[in-house]
Amino acid sequence: MNLKDWDKEYRDFLDSESLNPPEILSQNILNAVRGELNPSKGKVLFKMLLGQTVGAVMTLFICPQFHMGFLSDEYVFHFFHRTFGDFGCMMACGMLFMGTGALVASVILKKNEFRALGSYRNLYYPAVSLVGLSVFFFLGAKIYLTFASGWLLGGMLGSFLAFQFIAFVKRKLLHS
Repeated sequence: MNLKDWDKEYRDFLDSESLNPPEILSQNILNAVRGELNPSKGKVLFKMLLGQTVGAVMTLFICPQFHMGFLSDEYVFHFFHRTFGDFGCMMACGMLFMGTGALVASVILKKNEFRALGSYRNLYYPAVSLVGLSVFFFLGAKIYLTFASGWLLGGMLGSFLAFQFIAFVKRKLLHS
């Protein structure tokens, strides 16, 4: 198309009779846009918990504690325990377990879902860390306050760092 054709088409468009779409169509479009811009907190929480669960199961394949993983000889556990002590070992375990889950969760969240978390994101880290620790308790793990506090601190720190890392990567990818 040359410039004259574009100009003629534009003038025809301006001279044409305006048509209003049916009200139901307008409402459906508005509701769809509103739903995309403001996703429900329940949907976002479900996606986060799903990602957290997938990540948690992935880490169990390298965790020697439940004898499910590839590293059941406990070499990794002993390495962390010797290197960082009891508290540091539990902190590293919490960071790995919760950080991996948060990494998976933050990858599957869309930008608008990430934004919808807002200030609730800071409540998410301790809440999900407590849920993770509770799951271990109900699975029969013996929970000691010293170890649990290290694990919780590591879990919150791991989740926070994973979310921040993915947010940083997403910003860089979107702006590059």
